[in-house]
Amino acid sequence: MEGKLLLAALGRGTQQLYANGPWEPTGDLEVCDEKFAHLPICVPENDDHPNSIIGGGQLNILAAAELWRQLDPAIVVFAYGNRSLHLQEYGFPSESEIMGEYFAKLIGDPAAASRLVDVFDEKEWNVGGAGTLQELHNIFSLARKRDIQNVTIVTVAVHAARVAFMVRGYSGEFGDLKISIAVSEYVLLRANPEKYADRVKRIFASQSYIRNYEREISGMNALLAGTYKPIASIRK
Repeated sequence: MEGKLLLAALGRGTQQLYANGPWEPTGDLEVCDEKFAHLPICVPENDDHPNSIIGGGQLNILAAAELWRQLDPAIVVFAYGNRSLHLQEYGFPSESEIMGEYFAKLIGDPAAASRLVDVFDEKEWNVGGAGTLQELHNIFSLARKRDIQNVTIVTVAVHAARVAFMVRGYSGEFGDLKISIAVSEYVLLRANPEKYADRVKRIFASQSYIRNYEREISGMNALLAGTYKPIASIRK
């Protein structure tokens, strides 16, 4: 790949492990509330729960760490956008901050992480809205500000089609950028099939994946109809 690269792992939610406990990126399967917004405190996985879908926060960071080793990006960002209204109202930390800290621990090189990771600053950016559509706009705007032409977006498989649909919608405004999408599960399978095969198989075979896929299709239909509203903009 010619030129500098911006590596961007999309947000998939964060939760506290217990009340007043540490914040962590979401696991593979996630039980949400009745509006499919993230619960602030993690509950045990339950694929049979009607509100269980794919989390994937940890998967995105694991894949980003693998791609960091392979691609040598100039900048790495995570969940590069405003906090959800729920996180803002309660003063909870941003997903960008939590994922960046998780990444630093994962790669075992805090100095490298400090140089590479750009944590989203809500006051500096001063943009309205939250959710994937705005997050992508922020990422592409950052690439342009830093004179970077190559952008790799990291997300989970169930989310990839809608992300590609959104990216295509920005082809006019950001047509000068070379944008690729890396699917977290596939990145990890290629890197270490023995370690990740069973984990990925469990995700793809889950009822949570089917529920999430149906929601992704609804989201794309809403984008086409002009009625799309991200979950991050909904108050609990």
